[in-house]
Amino acid sequence: MENKEIKANLKKGELFMNNLQNNWHLFVEWFKKSLAMMIVFILIGASLGIYVSKIVYDMRMNEVTKVGGFVYDNTVYNVSLRP
Repeated sequence: MENKEIKANLKKGELFMNNLQNNWHLFVEWFKKSLAMMIVFILIGASLGIYVSKIVYDMRMNEVTKVGGFVYDNTVYNVSLRP
């Protein structure tokens, strides 16, 4: 009688450990996928931000060269193209 109970308890313990390992493996896989997606979105966002800032910078520089000057720290500077 005791041998059957010991075997049943071992099987329950083995099932519990297998279930725990399987759930842990699933959590780790989910975390790796989530981390990879976060990194991808950060890289895409940084790239778009750099691209948009370049466009805005070019627009402002074109505006400065058309007007011929700009104001910085309450001082007016003349801008001229070099020959």
